Amino acid sequence: MDPEQPRGRDESRDGEPPPWPDDAKLPSGEKPRVDTQRGLFSPPPERSLQPLRRLVSIQSCLTTGGGPTAINPYVTIRTQRPEISRAIQKEYNFQDSLVPTVLAARGYEPGADLDFRLNPSLSSLPDIREMKNGRKIVSHIVDCVLNKRPLAIFTDFDNDGIVSNMIATDLLKSVGFEALYSAIPIREESGYGFTEPFFRKHHQALEARFGEGPKSILTADFGTTNKREILLAQELGYWVGVLDHHHVGDVDCPAVLGNPGQTGCGFEDNVLAANGLMLLTMMAVHDELRSRGRSTGEVDLSSYLVPVAIATLADCVPLRGASWTMAFHGLRMFKDSPFPVFDEMLKRRGIFDQPSGSDLSLMLAPMINAPGRLGDANFMIDALATRDRKEARKSAELFFGINERRKDIEHSMLQEAIAMLPEDPSQLPRFICLMGEAFQEQWGRMSGFHKGVVGIVCQRLVDLYLRPAGIFANYGGFASGSFRSIEGYDMIANLKSQGIEEEFEKVGGHPAAAGGSILARNHQRLAEKLDRSVTRDFGAEYSPPTWKADAICSLRDLTPRAVAELRRFEPFGTDNPEPEVIIENLFVDGPPRVIGKHRNHLRVQLTDGQRSVEAIFWRRTEHEYLREGQRVHVLATPTLSPNGQAVQLTIKNPIHPSEVGKRLWMGDQA
Repeated sequence: MDPEQPRGRDESRDGEPPPWPDDAKLPSGEKPRVDTQRGLFSPPPERSLQPLRRLVSIQSCLTTGGGPTAINPYVTIRTQRPEISRAIQKEYNFQDSLVPTVLAARGYEPGADLDFRLNPSLSSLPDIREMKNGRKIVSHIVDCVLNKRPLAIFTDFDNDGIVSNMIATDLLKSVGFEALYSAIPIREESGYGFTEPFFRKHHQALEARFGEGPKSILTADFGTTNKREILLAQELGYWVGVLDHHHVGDVDCPAVLGNPGQTGCGFEDNVLAANGLMLLTMMAVHDELRSRGRSTGEVDLSSYLVPVAIATLADCVPLRGASWTMAFHGLRMFKDSPFPVFDEMLKRRGIFDQPSGSDLSLMLAPMINAPGRLGDANFMIDALATRDRKEARKSAELFFGINERRKDIEHSMLQEAIAMLPEDPSQLPRFICLMGEAFQEQWGRMSGFHKGVVGIVCQRLVDLYLRPAGIFANYGGFASGSFRSIEGYDMIANLKSQGIEEEFEKVGGHPAAAGGSILARNHQRLAEKLDRSVTRDFGAEYSPPTWKADAICSLRDLTPRAVAELRRFEPFGTDNPEPEVIIENLFVDGPPRVIGKHRNHLRVQLTDGQRSVEAIFWRRTEHEYLREGQRVHVLATPTLSPNGQAVQLTIKNPIHPSEVGKRLWMGDQA
């Protein structure tokens, strides 16, 4: 999903429908006509409930400099359950049948699971002290506050880490704790994570500020695998605690490890990102301070749920349990947040009303990520926590500018990465693993790979070619890389498998995404091993991942009221994907237009002859099924225009009607 999708315009159309001929393609100047329409809740033809087999056609890629064209996925229709849908509609007071149909198709029925999905209670949030080592971490932080012992908060430079640091710093300051030190690594200076250069730099700063004596470190979003650095810190007299959620297993971590993934833990089914763990930790700290007689004032949990929701969505953790509760309420409390910077950031993007979940993940998250990707994100700790509206507005403008710079670099890198691949998509490796020279910019021309942006470009390749991917930036023989996965391929398990992990100098992450560093000379050997790992997981006959459509409907079903009800189970993300529906028998009304700063998105107007809807196909500049007058079915996500008065579509996959009844609609239901 593109984190920089521009908002569509509200261009509803009026007037009587023009006449339609029955041909799939129309003569120039003519418009289509439909005599009858099948709605979402009318009995569909039997074939319409069958899965779509892989499209033979290949989409046109955005690149103009060579490289393969994008690949279409398999698409299946989820099993439709109309009786359950009607029961959901009645029980939960939905005005339209769109949402109940989607929920029923996803396996929900009236009951506790659906109650929780539609209205989770903040009272259900767990006590972090029930996590393995959670009580030890909380008690130690409380002792630091009461005994004025210096405590350093070290976190990652992405959304998860920055928000974790902001929460800890702001909450500890709120109780008058002055022996506090907060820091985020600078990628170009010390690399990712709790590295030795990062620790030594801040050890000197801590010594200069607090002198000799006992000190403590709490890391968040990294630290689980930093045995050497933790032992070094302990030798110098530090107590070290770790709050992390990355892959761990039986790792030998000498710190007081708070990681739900460690053996013997499983806290909240390991669904919380580091920022969620940090919020629960700091709430427990406040609770224990009060129990020990320390006045802390009233702490409003909801104050921090907005940044937690943004970071949780950005980190792609499963939206269930505590992570769902936090993200759900964070979205709905947005306008009541005491931190105005988030509102100012959205205003800078042209959004002034209550945001959608996509606004948090696709507009705010990239702006928070950008400073850490391109430089020093330490100023973000205070910038996100300010209560001053004027300062927040200045920060939002700065974040916006940095993110625009990031987008320019990303665009240049993506073009270069695509050009490195074979032009014939059938010759693509099963695991795309590329390496390029370090990023440079001269006379306004960008080249090479920026190690702060490789992860984003990596995801773009996954979206285009539907296979796991990794990209390395070679800095003088030492290459830093990021990886992104597809459904069914456990990235970190494969990277840490026998024969692959030995190629890395360092590697870590989770099933969906990972990062690591290698000696550049070992890149080709690693790429070959990774390609073989896909064969091991998927077999000799590789096929793209499957997209699951929730229903088949017409434009008549997609009213603003029906689409607005989708917000009742926002935000969407991992374990709660965006609703996707197949809309049949549309025609492209007028020539498609290429839009966007980098001219890399396609805007089309689609009509059924009676209604018209604007649709966007992100990161495509053309498609053979989206030409003026063409009849087409689309797999799309319905959304509302910024003013909420018109329905818009985000196209996921165009489908040519000629394929129906041949190979697209055969097989069993999903």
